[in-house]
Amino acid sequence: MLNTQNPVQSDADRLMDLAPQIAERYCRLDLATARARIQAGRIDEHLCRFARADFPQFEFSLHIGLRHDRLALSVHGRACYQGFMLQTSDGQHWQASVLDGITYHAATAAPMLLAVVEERHEVRNMDRVRLTLTHRAS
Repeated sequence: MLNTQNPVQSDADRLMDLAPQIAERYCRLDLATARARIQAGRIDEHLCRFARADFPQFEFSLHIGLRHDRLALSVHGRACYQGFMLQTSDGQHWQASVLDGITYHAATAAPMLLAVVEERHEVRNMDRVRLTLTHRAS
């Protein structure tokens, strides 16, 4: 369901097509095997981070998550999507949020991307969850 009319919708559709494929391909592996297959650019003890030349708006990270039987996948927006983050720990259920970082403000298109993935791809908007929890705590 790729959309070529609206660039944010097109990127959202492409991201939600590609991210589950990456999760399926790599999240069942151990971190060392995933690193070797990807030939990742940045590697540390708990993380394998990589980008795709054909989709530079996003950076992908495989990392040790809460589940011990598989890796978690995080996708971080770059440039026009700076501040956007998409995550899964099981490859089936996705959560996303938009936040300012300690060295940047979220880009203007980041909340638009979040709205599209929430509406079109059944991604859980963690900003709504955080807002609900904040109101409950007050």
